[in-house]
Amino acid sequence: CEALNYSFVIRSVVGDPDGYSRLVIIVYDAKNAIPKWDRQRPFPAPLIRARNGEILEIQFTNMLRDQSTSIHFHGLHMLNNPWMDGVEMITQ
Repeated sequence: CEALNYSFVIRSVVGDPDGYSRLVIIVYDAKNAIPKWDRQRPFPAPLIRARNGEILEIQFTNMLRDQSTSIHFHGLHMLNNPWMDGVEMITQ
C-alpha cells in the first residue's frame, strides 16, 4: 500500500483571525499554498484526509525563526502507542 504524502510548512505571518491584526502561526500546504494570511484558508491548518487502513507520511518544515515546534494529532491511533501520540507525562 502506497503512503499518502502531505508536506506542510509552519511560519509566522501577519494575520487577523479574530479581527485584530498581529503575528499568527499558520500551517500551509508546501506544494499548493502561498505563505500569507487569507480568510478563506483553513485555520490553523489544512485538513488531512485518509481512509481507514491508509498509511500517511506527513512532513513538517518549521520556518519559525526562534521557536521550536511540537506536533500532535487528535483522533488517530498511533503505531506502537495504545494511548496518546505525545511524550509521556509532557504532552498527554
